[in-house]
Amino acid sequence: MEEKTLTLTVNIPADVYEQVRRIAEVSDRPIELVAADILEPQLPEFAPDADFDRLFNELDSYGDNKLWQTALAHLSAAHSLRLDELTDKGQEGILTEPDEKELGRLLELVDKQVLIRSKALSLLQDRGHDIKRYLGIAF
Repeated sequence: MEEKTLTLTVNIPADVYEQVRRIAEVSDRPIELVAADILEPQLPEFAPDADFDRLFNELDSYGDNKLWQTALAHLSAAHSLRLDELTDKGQEGILTEPDEKELGRLLELVDKQVLIRSKALSLLQDRGHDIKRYLGIAF
């Protein structure tokens, strides 16, 4: 499934553009992905790596709305795209050592996200919410 992308036009100083363009050129990645990678850390996102244990344990104190937000959270577009790129490179047998490390970090992030989303859904079910629809289960 291809990630939906949107266009954003931003006026930036020429020297900033040149830095982004050079990074894209050196890393052999589209400038759009490089720019997204630079912007992404500035946005709020589901990032269980920051303090996984604390976040996991705090879920019990979340209200229902925040639990639903947590259950519905996904990897950022940039992380998803990069994970796809690295997976493709791995299947082609052309992963470099830095790529392997990055892939490992992204897979660990996915694992943590699955654990947190699962606990959020479990808590919602315990609180009487019907999570079957979310899971696509018809009973």
